[in-house]
Amino acid sequence: MINVLHHLQDPVTFFEEAERVLKPGGRVLISDPYMSLLSYPVWHYLHPENCDIKNIGFGKTDHINPLIDANSATATNMFCGKGFPISGTCDQLDLVKVKLHSKFLYWIAGGYNFPQFIPTFLNPLVKLVEEALSPLDKWLASFMYVIIEKKGAANV
Repeated sequence: MINVLHHLQDPVTFFEEAERVLKPGGRVLISDPYMSLLSYPVWHYLHPENCDIKNIGFGKTDHINPLIDANSATATNMFCGKGFPISGTCDQLDLVKVKLHSKFLYWIAGGYNFPQFIPTFLNPLVKLVEEALSPLDKWLASFMYVIIEKKGAANV
């Protein structure tokens, strides 16, 4: 799921269904926005989608536009807080990995909708700077990837 989780109105329902259909050892791979000290103001004030750091999913009940209705903070709220919020609901799913990444390049490359702020030939330099700053990902990252696995041995 690349930039999908935050568009789910009720992500817990998704994980209940994933738990039902995954084989033991099956995985859900997620790449979604991450709210750091650096990225939160951008996600909250400059990005057109909602960014609610207190909730998972979004509570809209009238007409839903799947292209814009979202909560960009969903993955951060689910996987970077205390505990795994679907334990007790989805006991067969384990949080295997959370990796924070992408500090500046996404934004200065224009994201999905805006023009680039720097010439493309400078991207490798920005990547080097991002790699050097990776110990600070908790405070600087803009995205995360998450691996969730259904308990049990995978059938080979």
